[in-house]
Amino acid sequence: MPDETPIVVSQTTERAEKFLKSIMRNHDLDHPLTTMLLAVGIPALAKEMNVRPKDYLPVVNGVQQSKVHLEKPDMATLAESVSLPAMPEVAVQLERVTSDPSSSAQNVADVISLDPSLSTILLHIVNSAFYNFPSKIDSIPRAVSIVGTSQLHALALGRMVLNMANEMPPKHFNMDVYWEHCVATGVIAKELATLCNFPNPERHFLAGLLHDIGKLAIAKALPRHAEALNLIRHHSVPHIAEESVLGFDHARFGAMILRKWNIPYQIVEAVAHHHHPEEATHPEGARILHLADIIARALVIPSSDVPLSPSLSKGAWSSLCMKPELLKDALGGLEGKMHEMVEILMGKN
Repeated sequence: MPDETPIVVSQTTERAEKFLKSIMRNHDLDHPLTTMLLAVGIPALAKEMNVRPKDYLPVVNGVQQSKVHLEKPDMATLAESVSLPAMPEVAVQLERVTSDPSSSAQNVADVISLDPSLSTILLHIVNSAFYNFPSKIDSIPRAVSIVGTSQLHALALGRMVLNMANEMPPKHFNMDVYWEHCVATGVIAKELATLCNFPNPERHFLAGLLHDIGKLAIAKALPRHAEALNLIRHHSVPHIAEESVLGFDHARFGAMILRKWNIPYQIVEAVAHHHHPEEATHPEGARILHLADIIARALVIPSSDVPLSPSLSKGAWSSLCMKPELLKDALGGLEGKMHEMVEILMGKN
């Protein structure tokens, strides 16, 4: 009997190619970044389709817009009304000590050590593939001295905000898929910042982790609007659909939420402009975040029920002088790093 495996593999690859090109149909398929993402993403997606075929069945969604009339809320008023968990005291102390030029690495370590759970998670992170240090780091003071004060502060802040965000899960919102994309975006943003020799790449990781916090807040505060947006997610880029239904998008709304948590300005600005990086006053962070979001959407596809990918800002790409072959090498092992980081941050490791 002839071996039919090559035919099956070929058919799956064709499905993967068709699907990936479909969700990236707003992209210039001849752009060097898009070409690289398709070359890497198609075989990876085909593999997932073979391993988890039920997750990639065609999505039946013929509804293009909601017929229910919904009033557009005022963004500032809505942001004020959103009930948010309080920032932990350790975060307040950490911000204070890292902002003090006279503070030492030991001072920072002392504050982090006030939270044993946070200390454990940070040690898991610095000993993971996220850093790939040759020898084990076994204490917070050593982690601060090797990784850096501001870098460890960013990682700690990310973990604490993740905990707070998980206290406000909306109904019918897949938190696992949400965090998987956010963590992937953060890991990629760190890799991009490292390639560009930007200082404190962990800050870009934090921006990636938080870039879609506005989606979570919208789903929590405006469930009917969120339901209407979900109906058109396969026919319109999410942030454009949000502008139509809400009058603002998740990026700007998320930035307002982060300001209420006193997240550093550079991160808030990057989140606010990650779909339009050219509008940022200091665009470097927004450009990194924009590209990381685009790459994550192409390379991390959990199922066939994913929204249309936003279009690429070619200015963001060209301004960073990125070479696709270097980026391709840097993204090697992305899936392993992402899953390890998800397990650590979600307390599964």
